[in-house]
Amino acid sequence: MLRGADGCGLLRFADVWGRAAWCVCDPGGRIVEARRLDGQPWAAYGSMPARKCHAWGGGKNWPVNLEAAAQCPKLLFCEGGPDVLAALEIIRREGVAETVGAVGMLGAANTRLDAAALPFFRGKVIRLFPHADEAGRRAAREWARVLRAAGAARADAFDLAGLACVDGTPGKDLCDALNIGAECVENHTKFQGKLTP
Repeated sequence: MLRGADGCGLLRFADVWGRAAWCVCDPGGRIVEARRLDGQPWAAYGSMPARKCHAWGGGKNWPVNLEAAAQCPKLLFCEGGPDVLAALEIIRREGVAETVGAVGMLGAANTRLDAAALPFFRGKVIRLFPHADEAGRRAAREWARVLRAAGAARADAFDLAGLACVDGTPGKDLCDALNIGAECVENHTKFQGKLTP
Protein backbone atom coordinates (compact mmCIF):
# COMPACT_ATOMS: atom_id res chain seq x y z
CA MET A 1 0.00 0.00 0.00
CA LEU A 2 2.63 2.54 1.04
CA ARG A 3 4.85 1.81 -1.95
CA GLY A 4 1.95 2.39 -4.34
CA ALA A 5 0.87 5.60 -2.61
CA ASP A 6 4.44 6.88 -2.54
CA GLY A 7 4.95 5.99 -6.19
CA CYS A 8 1.96 8.02 -7.38
CA GLY A 9 2.86 11.08 -5.30
CA LEU A 10 0.03 10.67 -2.81
CA LEU A 11 2.27 9.92 0.17
CA ARG A 12 5.48 11.65 1.21
CA PHE A 13 7.67 11.64 4.29
CA ALA A 14 9.26 14.89 5.42
CA ASP A 15 10.68 16.90 8.27
CA VAL A 16 7.98 19.43 9.22
CA TRP A 17 8.87 21.99 11.88
CA GLY A 18 11.59 19.71 13.17
CA ARG A 19 9.32 16.66 13.41
CA ALA A 20 9.24 13.54 11.25
CA ALA A 21 5.92 13.55 9.42
CA TRP A 22 3.96 11.65 6.84
CA CYS A 23 2.06 13.75 4.34
CA VAL A 24 -0.91 13.02 2.12
CA CYS A 25 -0.33 15.13 -0.97
CA ASP A 26 -2.59 15.84 -3.88
CA PRO A 27 -0.45 14.75 -6.86
CA GLY A 28 -1.76 17.85 -8.68
CA GLY A 29 -0.15 20.03 -6.00
CA ARG A 30 -3.32 21.59 -4.59
CA ILE A 31 -2.89 20.56 -0.94
CA VAL A 32 -0.60 18.76 1.50
CA GLU A 33 -1.77 17.43 4.87
CA ALA A 34 0.94 16.43 7.38
CA ARG A 35 0.66 14.25 10.48
CA ARG A 36 3.44 13.53 12.93
CA LEU A 37 4.98 10.05 12.70
CA ASP A 38 5.03 9.80 16.49
CA GLY A 39 1.23 10.19 16.56
CA GLN A 40 1.36 13.31 18.71
CA PRO A 41 -0.61 16.45 17.79
CA TRP A 42 1.03 19.52 16.31
CA ALA A 43 1.58 22.13 19.01
CA ALA A 44 -0.57 25.24 19.10
CA TYR A 45 1.00 28.09 17.16
CA GLY A 46 -0.27 31.66 17.06
CA SER A 47 -4.03 31.52 16.52
CA MET A 48 -3.94 27.82 15.55
CA PRO A 49 -4.83 25.34 18.31
CA ALA A 50 -3.07 22.01 18.83
CA ARG A 51 -4.27 19.65 16.10
CA LYS A 52 -3.72 16.14 14.69
CA CYS A 53 -2.87 17.36 11.19
CA HIS A 54 -1.75 20.51 9.45
CA ALA A 55 -2.57 21.41 5.86
CA TRP A 56 -0.97 23.74 3.34
CA GLY A 57 -2.41 24.96 0.08
CA GLY A 58 -5.77 26.33 -0.82
CA GLY A 59 -7.36 23.19 -2.19
CA LYS A 60 -9.26 21.58 0.71
CA ASN A 61 -12.38 21.64 -1.47
CA TRP A 62 -10.55 19.56 -4.11
CA PRO A 63 -10.66 15.77 -3.61
CA VAL A 64 -7.13 14.45 -3.10
CA ASN A 65 -5.94 12.19 -5.96
CA LEU A 66 -8.88 13.12 -8.21
CA GLU A 67 -7.10 13.45 -11.56
CA ALA A 68 -5.40 10.05 -11.24
CA ALA A 69 -8.44 8.23 -9.82
CA ALA A 70 -10.82 9.69 -12.41
CA GLN A 71 -9.20 7.46 -15.04
CA CYS A 72 -11.24 4.63 -13.47
CA PRO A 73 -15.01 4.13 -13.97
CA LYS A 74 -15.57 3.55 -10.23
CA LEU A 75 -14.37 5.53 -7.22
CA LEU A 76 -14.03 5.09 -3.48
CA PHE A 77 -14.70 8.55 -2.01
CA CYS A 78 -13.28 8.83 1.50
CA GLU A 79 -13.22 11.24 4.40
CA GLY A 80 -9.65 12.09 5.37
CA GLY A 81 -6.13 11.46 4.12
CA PRO A 82 -5.49 8.24 6.07
CA ASP A 83 -8.68 6.75 4.64
CA VAL A 84 -7.52 7.47 1.07
CA LEU A 85 -4.44 5.37 1.82
CA ALA A 86 -6.68 2.66 3.33
CA ALA A 87 -8.87 2.78 0.21
CA LEU A 88 -5.81 2.11 -1.96
CA GLU A 89 -5.07 -0.98 0.14
CA ILE A 90 -8.67 -2.22 -0.09
CA ILE A 91 -8.57 -1.72 -3.87
CA ARG A 92 -5.32 -3.73 -4.00
CA ARG A 93 -6.69 -6.53 -1.78
CA GLU A 94 -9.87 -6.82 -3.82
CA GLY A 95 -7.90 -6.87 -7.09
CA VAL A 96 -9.79 -4.00 -8.72
CA ALA A 97 -7.03 -1.43 -9.30
CA GLU A 98 -7.78 -1.28 -13.04
CA THR A 99 -11.39 -0.21 -12.46
CA VAL A 100 -11.56 1.50 -9.05
CA GLY A 101 -9.73 4.65 -7.95
CA ALA A 102 -9.53 6.37 -4.54
CA VAL A 103 -10.20 10.02 -3.74
CA GLY A 104 -10.70 11.82 -0.46
CA MET A 105 -11.84 15.03 1.10
CA LEU A 106 -9.62 16.22 3.91
CA GLY A 107 -12.24 16.33 6.67
CA ALA A 108 -16.01 16.07 7.02
CA ALA A 109 -16.29 19.83 7.40
CA ASN A 110 -15.30 20.18 3.74
CA THR A 111 -18.65 19.46 2.14
CA ARG A 112 -18.25 22.00 -0.67
CA LEU A 113 -16.60 20.46 -3.71
CA ASP A 114 -14.62 22.74 -6.02
CA ALA A 115 -16.78 23.42 -9.11
CA ALA A 116 -13.83 22.55 -11.38
CA ALA A 117 -13.69 19.06 -9.80
CA LEU A 118 -17.30 18.16 -10.59
CA PRO A 119 -16.85 17.16 -14.27
CA PHE A 120 -14.41 14.43 -13.17
CA PHE A 121 -17.33 12.62 -11.47
CA ARG A 122 -19.66 12.55 -14.49
CA GLY A 123 -20.72 8.98 -15.30
CA LYS A 124 -18.80 7.46 -12.36
CA VAL A 125 -20.05 4.84 -9.92
CA ILE A 126 -19.05 6.21 -6.51
CA ARG A 127 -19.02 4.58 -3.09
CA LEU A 128 -18.67 7.04 -0.20
CA PHE A 129 -16.91 5.96 3.00
CA PRO A 130 -17.70 8.59 5.64
CA HIS A 131 -16.66 8.18 9.26
CA ALA A 132 -19.25 6.44 11.44
CA ASP A 133 -20.33 9.60 13.26
CA GLU A 134 -22.91 12.32 12.71
CA ALA A 135 -20.44 14.70 11.03
CA GLY A 136 -19.44 11.95 8.59
CA ARG A 137 -23.04 11.01 7.79
CA ARG A 138 -23.95 14.66 7.24
CA ALA A 139 -20.97 15.13 4.92
CA ALA A 140 -21.82 11.96 2.98
CA ARG A 141 -25.39 13.13 2.36
CA GLU A 142 -24.12 16.43 0.99
CA TRP A 143 -21.34 14.85 -1.08
CA ALA A 144 -23.80 12.33 -2.58
CA ARG A 145 -26.25 15.10 -3.45
CA VAL A 146 -23.55 17.17 -5.18
CA LEU A 147 -22.05 14.16 -6.98
CA ARG A 148 -25.43 13.06 -8.33
CA ALA A 149 -26.17 16.61 -9.48
CA ALA A 150 -22.77 16.60 -11.24
CA GLY A 151 -23.83 13.54 -13.25
CA ALA A 152 -22.44 10.60 -11.29
CA ALA A 153 -24.03 7.36 -12.49
CA ARG A 154 -24.40 6.32 -8.85
CA ALA A 155 -23.30 7.72 -5.49
CA ASP A 156 -24.01 5.54 -2.47
CA ALA A 157 -22.52 5.41 1.01
CA PHE A 158 -21.18 2.44 2.95
CA ASP A 159 -22.26 2.65 6.59
CA LEU A 160 -19.36 1.65 8.85
CA ALA A 161 -21.59 1.63 11.97
CA GLY A 162 -21.07 -1.56 13.96
CA LEU A 163 -17.47 -1.98 12.81
CA ALA A 164 -15.26 -3.59 15.46
CA CYS A 165 -11.50 -4.04 15.23
CA VAL A 166 -9.55 -7.22 16.01
CA ASP A 167 -8.88 -5.97 19.56
CA GLY A 168 -12.61 -5.39 20.12
CA THR A 169 -12.48 -1.59 20.01
CA PRO A 170 -15.19 0.13 17.95
CA GLY A 171 -14.13 1.18 14.47
CA LYS A 172 -15.17 4.41 12.84
CA ASP A 173 -13.41 4.74 9.50
CA LEU A 174 -11.93 2.95 6.50
CA CYS A 175 -8.55 2.59 8.24
CA ASP A 176 -10.29 0.61 10.98
CA ALA A 177 -11.93 -1.58 8.31
CA LEU A 178 -8.44 -2.85 7.45
CA ASN A 179 -8.23 -4.19 11.02
CA ILE A 180 -11.73 -5.66 11.25
CA GLY A 181 -12.33 -8.44 13.74
CA ALA A 182 -13.54 -11.89 12.61
CA GLU A 183 -16.49 -11.73 15.01
CA CYS A 184 -17.59 -8.43 13.45
CA VAL A 185 -17.50 -9.99 9.98
CA GLU A 186 -19.55 -12.96 11.22
CA ASN A 187 -22.17 -10.70 12.84
CA HIS A 188 -22.58 -8.14 10.03
CA THR A 189 -23.28 -9.33 6.49
CA LYS A 190 -22.34 -5.91 5.10
CA PHE A 191 -18.70 -6.62 5.99
CA GLN A 192 -18.66 -10.08 4.38
CA GLY A 193 -18.39 -9.04 0.73
CA LYS A 194 -16.34 -6.56 -1.24
CA LEU A 195 -16.26 -2.97 -0.07
CA THR A 196 -15.67 -1.61 -3.58
CA PRO A 197 -18.63 -0.90 -5.88
